[in-house]
Amino acid sequence: ALSSFLIIAIGFGLLQSRINAIGQAVSRREKALNNLRSIKSREISSEGEDRPTSKDVKASLAEYENALQYEEEMRTIIPGVRIRAPNNARNNEEDVAAAKQFLDLDLNSGEQKEVSEQQEGNGMSNGAIAVLALVALSQIGLLYMLSFDPMAPPGELSTSTW
Repeated sequence: ALSSFLIIAIGFGLLQSRINAIGQAVSRREKALNNLRSIKSREISSEGEDRPTSKDVKASLAEYENALQYEEEMRTIIPGVRIRAPNNARNNEEDVAAAKQFLDLDLNSGEQKEVSEQQEGNGMSNGAIAVLALVALSQIGLLYMLSFDPMAPPGELSTSTW
Protein backbone atom coordinates (compact mmCIF):
# COMPACT_ATOMS: atom_id res chain seq x y z
CA ALA A 1 0.00 0.00 0.00
CA LEU A 2 2.87 2.34 0.82
CA SER A 3 4.57 1.67 -2.50
CA SER A 4 1.32 2.34 -4.38
CA PHE A 5 0.85 5.57 -2.49
CA LEU A 6 4.42 6.65 -3.22
CA ILE A 7 4.10 5.87 -6.93
CA ILE A 8 0.86 7.83 -7.18
CA ALA A 9 2.19 10.74 -5.08
CA ILE A 10 5.41 11.00 -7.11
CA GLY A 11 3.50 10.78 -10.40
CA PHE A 12 1.06 13.44 -9.24
CA GLY A 13 3.90 15.72 -8.10
CA LEU A 14 5.71 15.36 -11.43
CA LEU A 15 2.52 16.06 -13.34
CA GLN A 16 1.78 19.17 -11.26
CA SER A 17 5.31 20.50 -11.77
CA ARG A 18 4.93 19.97 -15.54
CA ILE A 19 1.59 21.81 -15.51
CA ASN A 20 3.19 24.72 -13.61
CA ALA A 21 5.99 24.80 -16.18
CA ILE A 22 3.38 24.91 -18.94
CA GLY A 23 1.73 27.88 -17.23
CA GLN A 24 5.05 29.71 -17.17
CA ALA A 25 5.64 28.82 -20.84
CA VAL A 26 2.20 30.21 -21.72
CA SER A 27 2.95 33.52 -19.99
CA ARG A 28 6.34 33.66 -21.78
CA ARG A 29 4.61 33.05 -25.14
CA GLU A 30 1.98 35.72 -24.43
CA LYS A 31 4.65 38.29 -23.45
CA ALA A 32 6.67 37.46 -26.57
CA LEU A 33 3.56 37.83 -28.75
CA ASN A 34 2.66 41.19 -27.18
CA ASN A 35 6.25 42.37 -27.65
CA LEU A 36 6.21 41.22 -31.29
CA ARG A 37 2.91 42.99 -31.94
CA SER A 38 4.16 46.26 -30.43
CA ILE A 39 7.39 46.12 -32.45
CA LYS A 40 5.48 45.34 -35.67
CA SER A 41 3.03 48.19 -35.04
CA ARG A 42 5.89 50.61 -34.33
CA GLU A 43 7.60 49.38 -37.51
CA ILE A 44 4.52 50.22 -39.56
CA SER A 45 3.44 53.45 -37.90
CA SER A 46 6.63 55.28 -36.90
CA GLU A 47 9.51 56.81 -38.77
CA GLY A 48 13.00 57.93 -37.83
CA GLU A 49 14.61 57.04 -34.50
CA ASP A 50 11.45 55.58 -32.99
CA ARG A 51 11.20 52.95 -35.72
CA PRO A 52 12.63 49.53 -34.69
CA THR A 53 15.44 48.06 -36.79
CA SER A 54 15.09 44.87 -38.77
CA LYS A 55 17.38 43.25 -36.20
CA ASP A 56 14.86 44.08 -33.46
CA VAL A 57 12.02 42.61 -35.51
CA LYS A 58 13.97 39.41 -36.23
CA ALA A 59 14.93 39.05 -32.57
CA SER A 60 11.31 39.49 -31.52
CA LEU A 61 10.15 36.94 -34.11
CA ALA A 62 12.79 34.48 -32.91
CA GLU A 63 11.75 34.98 -29.27
CA TYR A 64 8.09 34.33 -30.13
CA GLU A 65 8.97 31.24 -32.15
CA ASN A 66 11.17 29.87 -29.36
CA ALA A 67 8.48 30.52 -26.75
CA LEU A 68 5.87 28.76 -28.89
CA GLN A 69 8.12 25.75 -29.50
CA TYR A 70 9.05 25.52 -25.81
CA GLU A 71 5.38 25.53 -24.84
CA GLU A 72 4.64 22.73 -27.30
CA GLU A 73 7.60 20.72 -25.96
CA MET A 74 6.37 21.15 -22.39
CA ARG A 75 2.90 19.89 -23.35
CA THR A 76 4.36 16.64 -24.71
CA ILE A 77 5.30 14.14 -21.98
CA ILE A 78 6.38 11.38 -24.35
CA PRO A 79 5.67 11.18 -28.09
CA GLY A 80 1.96 10.68 -28.49
CA VAL A 81 1.05 11.64 -24.90
CA ARG A 82 0.23 15.32 -24.46
CA ILE A 83 -0.99 17.30 -21.49
CA ARG A 84 -4.19 19.16 -22.21
CA ALA A 85 -3.45 22.06 -19.87
CA PRO A 86 -5.41 25.32 -20.14
CA ASN A 87 -4.40 28.22 -22.40
CA ASN A 88 -3.37 26.02 -25.29
CA ALA A 89 -2.40 28.14 -28.28
CA ARG A 90 -4.10 25.65 -30.59
CA ASN A 91 -7.49 26.30 -28.97
CA ASN A 92 -7.33 30.11 -29.18
CA GLU A 93 -8.18 31.53 -32.61
CA GLU A 94 -6.18 34.69 -31.90
CA ASP A 95 -3.01 32.69 -31.18
CA VAL A 96 -3.51 30.49 -34.24
CA ALA A 97 -3.92 33.61 -36.40
CA ALA A 98 -0.82 35.23 -34.86
CA ALA A 99 1.32 32.14 -35.50
CA LYS A 100 0.05 32.00 -39.09
CA GLN A 101 0.63 35.73 -39.66
CA PHE A 102 4.05 36.12 -38.04
CA LEU A 103 5.62 32.67 -38.41
CA ASP A 104 3.64 31.21 -41.32
CA LEU A 105 2.92 28.26 -39.04
CA ASP A 106 -0.42 26.46 -38.83
CA LEU A 107 -0.83 25.31 -35.23
CA ASN A 108 -3.89 23.18 -35.98
CA SER A 109 -2.30 21.17 -38.78
CA GLY A 110 -0.23 19.03 -36.37
CA GLU A 111 -3.24 18.20 -34.22
CA GLN A 112 -5.35 17.24 -37.22
CA LYS A 113 -2.54 15.00 -38.44
CA GLU A 114 -2.33 13.25 -35.04
CA VAL A 115 -6.08 12.70 -35.01
CA SER A 116 -6.14 11.27 -38.55
CA GLU A 117 -3.22 8.93 -37.75
CA GLN A 118 -5.04 7.67 -34.66
CA GLN A 119 -8.23 7.06 -36.62
CA GLU A 120 -6.35 4.99 -39.21
CA GLY A 121 -4.77 2.74 -36.58
CA ASN A 122 -6.24 1.47 -33.39
CA GLY A 123 -7.10 4.87 -31.93
CA MET A 124 -4.20 5.09 -29.47
CA SER A 125 -0.64 6.21 -29.98
CA ASN A 126 2.30 4.01 -29.01
CA GLY A 127 3.08 6.23 -26.03
CA ALA A 128 -0.47 5.94 -24.71
CA ILE A 129 -0.37 2.16 -25.14
CA ALA A 130 2.94 2.01 -23.22
CA VAL A 131 1.51 4.06 -20.34
CA LEU A 132 -1.62 1.91 -20.26
CA ALA A 133 0.47 -1.30 -20.26
CA LEU A 134 2.60 0.02 -17.39
CA VAL A 135 -0.50 0.81 -15.33
CA ALA A 136 -2.02 -2.62 -16.08
CA LEU A 137 1.17 -4.47 -15.13
CA SER A 138 1.50 -2.53 -11.89
CA GLN A 139 -2.12 -3.36 -11.00
CA ILE A 140 -1.54 -7.07 -11.69
CA GLY A 141 1.62 -6.98 -9.56
CA LEU A 142 -0.24 -5.30 -6.72
CA LEU A 143 -3.07 -7.84 -6.97
CA TYR A 144 -0.57 -10.69 -6.69
CA MET A 145 1.36 -9.08 -3.84
CA LEU A 146 -1.74 -8.22 -1.82
CA SER A 147 -3.37 -11.64 -2.34
CA PHE A 148 -1.23 -13.22 0.39
CA ASP A 149 -2.19 -13.08 4.05
CA PRO A 150 0.62 -11.40 5.98
CA MET A 151 -0.58 -12.96 9.27
CA ALA A 152 -0.42 -16.58 8.05
CA PRO A 153 2.43 -18.68 9.41
CA PRO A 154 5.32 -19.17 6.97
CA GLY A 155 5.11 -22.21 4.76
CA GLU A 156 1.35 -22.61 4.97
CA LEU A 157 -0.72 -21.50 2.04
CA SER A 158 -4.11 -20.53 3.30
CA THR A 159 -7.04 -21.30 1.09
CA SER A 160 -8.81 -18.22 2.37
CA THR A 161 -6.61 -16.02 0.18
CA TRP A 162 -7.63 -17.71 -3.05
